[in-house]
Amino acid sequence: MDEGLTLEAQWSLWEAGIVPEVPSYVPRSWEAPPPSTNELLAVAAVRCGDVADRARELLDRSDPDDANRLRIVAAVCLVTADYVVSADELTAVALAACALTLHRFCEDLDPWSDNFGLYAPASSAIHALQAATQRIEDS
Repeated sequence: MDEGLTLEAQWSLWEAGIVPEVPSYVPRSWEAPPPSTNELLAVAAVRCGDVADRARELLDRSDPDDANRLRIVAAVCLVTADYVVSADELTAVALAACALTLHRFCEDLDPWSDNFGLYAPASSAIHALQAATQRIEDS
């Protein structure tokens, strides 16, 4: 695996099934180059896909109100994951909108008794979305 990628990017690519081998090298902070915009976008897309998959798994086991919220989260994450591939001038808007949607969804969740099992993946996605948005806005 390319050791120039950040560890998070390496794990994201492995988790998504894009690369076959598990990351074996952990670069020291001063050795690792900052992630590229494309790497940040790839991580954000994978994290959004993770949240969407989990939300879709929960649809059948949820009451109607929760199911509607889960449909919204899944739809926003899927659209964002597909949209970031285009990387145009509205990508930062899409990333920020998805991060806001997930943040508002997570406000109602207790991380210690998360019945949905969505708090951790949503938090990870929010972090990835914010990092990608910041990089796009800085460039």
